This record gives sequence, C-alpha cells and structure tokens, in this order.
Amino acid sequence: MKISIRYFIFLISLFISLTGQSVEVTKTDRQKLSLTIYNKDLALIRDQRQISLKRGNNILNFVDISPNIRPESATLVSIPSQSQKFKVIEQSYEANLLHTQNLLLHYLGKKIGVIGSQSSETEKREAVLLGISDNHEEVILSFEDGHIETGIFPNQLIYPRIPKTLKSYPTLTVSINAKETEKQLTALSYLTHHLNWNANYIAQLNQEGDQLTLISRANITNQSGMSYLDAQVQLMAGDIHHLPASTQYEKPQMRILALAKTDSISPREEPLSDYHLYTLPQIITLKNNQTKQIPLFDTQKVSGHVSYEIHSDSPRFYDFQSTTAQKLPVTSYFNFKNSKKLGLGIPLPAGAMQFYQPDTEGHLQFIGEDQINHTSENSLVTLNLGHAFDITATKKQRIDSKVEDYIFETTEIVLHNQKIKPVTVKVVEFIPDLDSREILSENYSHQQEIANRISWHIPVPKQDEVSLIVKMKINKK
Repeated sequence: MKISIRYFIFLISLFISLTGQSVEVTKTDRQKLSLTIYNKDLALIRDQRQISLKRGNNILNFVDISPNIRPESATLVSIPSQSQKFKVIEQSYEANLLHTQNLLLHYLGKKIGVIGSQSSETEKREAVLLGISDNHEEVILSFEDGHIETGIFPNQLIYPRIPKTLKSYPTLTVSINAKETEKQLTALSYLTHHLNWNANYIAQLNQEGDQLTLISRANITNQSGMSYLDAQVQLMAGDIHHLPASTQYEKPQMRILALAKTDSISPREEPLSDYHLYTLPQIITLKNNQTKQIPLFDTQKVSGHVSYEIHSDSPRFYDFQSTTAQKLPVTSYFNFKNSKKLGLGIPLPAGAMQFYQPDTEGHLQFIGEDQINHTSENSLVTLNLGHAFDITATKKQRIDSKVEDYIFETTEIVLHNQKIKPVTVKVVEFIPDLDSREILSENYSHQQEIANRISWHIPVPKQDEVSLIVKMKINKK
C-alpha cells in the first residue's frame, strides 16, 4: 500500500503538533534579570526571556539556570501576565548531569570500548562494564573471550554515545500549549539556595567614646553555582520562615571579594509585610563564588555611650564560701538608641559591627566587634566590645553564721578602676534561689531586673577602688 507524499507530510505535522517542538532557551534569549536575596541562604530569581513559540504544543528547555534551584518553586508566565498567551501542561527538572560517575552508572552491564589495557596502549577492544569501585576510580570489565580485567581507570574507556538522559547543564523543561505562533516575552521565576546577604557596619568611635561614625554595607555572597550578569538586585531584611533545603551543595573553597563600583546613591528602602526591602540603585553582576559589598545607607553620626558590666552567679548550695578572691571579667559595651534625635532612626538589618577608635596619632585601631540583630527605629542597641583592661573586679563570699535553718552570708565585690576618668560599673548577680534569700543590708541599692536576677550600679572614681558589700539571710528549707 502506497502512502502519498501529502498524507505523509500530514502525519509528520500531526506528530509535531501533538508532541510539540523542542526549543532550548538560553541566556542569549534573556531580556531582563532580577533577584531578591534573603538573609536565609535563599534568593528569588525572576528571569525574562524572549521565546519563539509555535501554535500548539511546545517543549521549552531552560538552561543557564541555578543548579541549586528549588524545582517545585519554578513558575513560567507570559508578559504581561494578563494576556494568557499559553498554558503550562507540565514541567520537570533535569539535574542528571554529564560526568564520569553518571556515565559509568549508565553503561553498567553494557558494551563499551577500552584502550590502554593489558594488551596495547592504542588498540581499542570491546568489553562489558561489570562493576565500578566505590570511589568510581576503577572498573571491572568482561571481554569477548571471557576473561575479566580489573584495575582499569575510567579515562581508558570509550563510550558509544552520550545518553539522552544526561545533560551537560541543569535544565528545566516546561511543556506548554501556545495559542498563536509568535515571539513571546516570558518570565521564569524560581527560588534558589546559596545566595545570601547580610549587613556589615564599620563604627568609628571618637576618643571620648560618646559618638560613632557609622558606615554600612551589604555583603552579598553568591555560591549558587552560576553567575548573574547585569541583574537588578533587591535585598530583603528580616527572618522569613521557609523549609530547610532537601539537598546540600558543596561550598566552593575559593571566594572573590569585590567592592562594587557605585555612586553615592543609597538603596531605596521600603517596608514589605513584616520585613524591609532594599532596592539597589544600579545594575550589578554577581559572579559565582564572589562576595560583593554594596553601600547600604549614607554615613551617619550616632550619639551613644560606653558602659561596663559584671555578670556573676551565686551558688545554689549554702555551705559554699570562697577562701580566695574570684576574678570577674568586666565587659565593655557600646550603647545607642536607633532614633532620629540621636543621629540615626532607620531600620538596621542584622549583621556584624566592627568598632575602631583613633589613637593619639589619629590612627584607627580595631577595638572589638559584635553582632547586631534586625533593629527597628527607636530600639535600644547594646554591643559587646570585649573585656576592659583597666577595670577589674574580684569577688568573695563567706558564711558569717548558721542559726537553725538559716545561713547568714556576706558577699563582697571589689571594683578597681585604673582609668584616668571615673566610670560606673553595673554588677549583675544571678541568684537561682532568690525567693529563699533576704537582703539584710547593702551599701548600694539594688534593682530587681527579672526573676532571679538583681543588679547594682556602682560609681568608681578614677584610679581608685570601691567595694560592694551585701549581707543576706538564706532559708535552707
């Protein structure tokens, strides 16, 4: 039975219309790229690409996408979205990449070529791949005459062809049905891991310790496995809730640190839901394995003060007394209020703050750093600078007497100030059984902070020492 050429062409056309044309959509089709990067090792990618569609079914193979994509988050729409120029039928993510391990697994139990084995360095022979070592560095082969060879390396193998199931790069395949044959602007959006950002602050403290000059930068780190060229970037500040990643990506060992070239224009800040969104004013490129620093807001002069604190614990057991003085570290803090009145008054994203202070010759010296949490306007900020060198403290506890179920105890904390100016030291005592204790006398008044914690504010003159003496009655019942 003869089939006419016209009927044959009709069958081919029908087959293509049912199965759809397969189109590879690459970065050369890209019209616009934008990213929203979160503090949680996560980013939202919005990738606009121009695609030539045929009426009916089309199979779109999106390449040049992040290898750390969350496939379930991928969404493809037409632009404008109200036009509804096509309908998505199904989508799948192909991450079975072309490399030696996957080639070996694919050809396990199948015929392959071998060179440089026991007989000749150049002769090609056929063999069946019987087994692979655990580290995929050696294989076991069965040859046509029945003998088996081991100790053969994968670089001695010749594969008949590239398996269709293996891709040279990660591919998102989307099957759609288009209403018309035309060029269509599309927007592919998806979430990816291993893009992250955090704020970094450089605080220059004046010699008096009552004002700092604050410089802020956004540190953006790209370890997602691909570069993002000429992208519009937004930074989301806040602790969003999301599910943990189901796959792990081996972090690269090398990073590139780059300071972005930018003018003095700061990112535009706006509240969004329960978070804050910063839109960078310029297009930037984020290379893979790169950390880039972007100015976050203009330099600010902020008023504040340095404070000193001691944190001490009282033992729960009642027969304790210290025969020697216990040394207590004195921690130095810088405190400020995030208010417009004091020079700031803007949302502060979480990040590290490094403190510097000039010496007598005007050279800035590093004096400590601490982590600042997401801080809203008018919030108080307290940052740890480290332990004071010229302010020290010692503590002694002794039992004065025991009467029936009661113990009478004296605690003495001696504060030494070798600085050339007076200071006030806050002494914080954590007492786990405070309800069973009664303060009989104290030479400075205490404050009840929270349950089981009390504090004293002790002024200490310059180059002098002061003692805090507290007598307590303890009920042992």
